[in-house]
Amino acid sequence: MQSNDYARSIELLRDLYAQVLAEGDPMRSIEVGLQLQRALQTHGDHDQRLALLEELAATASDQPSDAVRVAVLTELGSALRDTGYLSRARTPLESALALLRPARLHGTSEHVRLLGTLVSVLCELSDTGPVPSLVSEMLELAESVDAPGILGRSQWVAAMAYDQLGSAEDAHTFIVRARQHLTPATLTLRDWLRFCRSTTSILLNTGHLDDAHEWLLGAEQTTSLMNVPAETAALAALRARHESALGRHESALKLYVGLTGEDSPLSGLQLARVCLAKAEELRALNRPEEAAEALRGAAAICEENGAYQLAVQMWRRMDEIRSH
Repeated sequence: MQSNDYARSIELLRDLYAQVLAEGDPMRSIEVGLQLQRALQTHGDHDQRLALLEELAATASDQPSDAVRVAVLTELGSALRDTGYLSRARTPLESALALLRPARLHGTSEHVRLLGTLVSVLCELSDTGPVPSLVSEMLELAESVDAPGILGRSQWVAAMAYDQLGSAEDAHTFIVRARQHLTPATLTLRDWLRFCRSTTSILLNTGHLDDAHEWLLGAEQTTSLMNVPAETAALAALRARHESALGRHESALKLYVGLTGEDSPLSGLQLARVCLAKAEELRALNRPEEAAEALRGAAAICEENGAYQLAVQMWRRMDEIRSH
């Protein structure tokens, strides 16, 4: 894993997982399974990760340790989020929250991470009503947890949440704070890439285009080390946003078209958001009918994934484009 040979690490962990399953030790199988799912996540094998975590959740449900169940449910919620099953992701995360006090995990790093994952799911669903209070609780707990990177990661989540809420100044404040704590040395390669992308996105939204370009270049350099198609596609979408911010709408549209074809490595709400961005470029280029068609596709994807509030926003945007 440390040398970025994810395929070999997954192979080794699969062999070990099969071995402990054969030995009939459920707690050991959960331990190894959680290591394997982390390797699958880093490699971008989200469907396989989800299948494994559903298996681990079934195993954990029969175990007496609430702490183990919290760990598995948190990862399951994260995997459902990463594969676009956002409505389903809420159930294991809320179940994990209910188990925190019996498991004596209240106020721990596990509690902070669970809140951060739930916040990200709610933001993706555009169900932002509970988000401010959850973010405040997460940050308050993170201040008191003595664990490497917890505060920086919480500030990162807060920045993304405030960005989603439209609070540009707060988003910028928290991403700057997170940058004081998070470095390539404190994060995995995949997490550093995600942090570079998040920082770029927030800087674009707040109009800091020169800084955004520097972070975009950093993300591109990191992506080149990973060779994961979904990560490459996500970065291309971010490059398109940068082109759009500079007024280069034709260039941005070309990138979006390449990301929304039948062979796109994107799926779920990630694909829906790219379709939405594509529609905005078409609108900027005075091609309203094509923009409305792109929005129709994006709304359909949202509905398929249970993100009904986001779908409604897209239908409203379609009406706005057609009315002008």
